[in-house]
Amino acid sequence: MKEKILVEVSARHIHLSAADLAVLFGEGHELTVKKELSQPGQYACEEKVTLRGPKGEMKLSVLGPTRKETQVELSLTDARTIGVKAAIRESGDIDGTAGITLVGPCGEVTLERVLSLLSVISI
Repeated sequence: MKEKILVEVSARHIHLSAADLAVLFGEGHELTVKKELSQPGQYACEEKVTLRGPKGEMKLSVLGPTRKETQVELSLTDARTIGVKAAIRESGDIDGTAGITLVGPCGEVTLERVLSLLSVISI
């Protein structure tokens, strides 16, 4: 019997901390589930955030639930498009990464370290 291996593509997205969610979308705002993801407990949200870099802006989908720290995951092309240097890291490893300004409907947050390129998920 052949074993099946699930291979998925992860598009640009952002994971927000509860504190940054409150600034961007307003105190007490809760993420709105749009679609459950294959990772148990993870979901795509209706909310979107604008990334503002030195050369441009782009909108990102928010993934829930909130995390301990905000993290942006982009492709190398996305990072170049908005003018930031992103490190190639595993998801969640943001130490020593570039920062960015996040813009939401209720405010903006400038973070010193959040950017990593989309990583390869090991099996």
